[in-house]
Amino acid sequence: MIDNPKCPKCEKDIAEFALQHIAVGTKATTGPGFYAAVVSCPHCRVVISVVAEPNAIAADVVRRLLTHKPMPGKASIVGAVPQTKRKTPPEAPA
Repeated sequence: MIDNPKCPKCEKDIAEFALQHIAVGTKATTGPGFYAAVVSCPHCRVVISVVAEPNAIAADVVRRLLTHKPMPGKASIVGAVPQTKRKTPPEAPA
């Protein structure tokens, strides 16, 4: 049988972690940043880890693409690069 991990602060066994979603950087003020999840001890609430929250990040990217709203200070993905005519290379002599 595998032992449960112990909290580094209160040293109690941890069978389940407490999870809280947060905004990192200036994401809380709608600026650049990302979403994360804080993993903490359910007994004493000490933070054990902070990890990027991929589902929230993906949802934010999709929302920005569908509404054509770029990150502040960034060029829009849609129409950001002007289309230029391609120059066809000269044909090789036969």
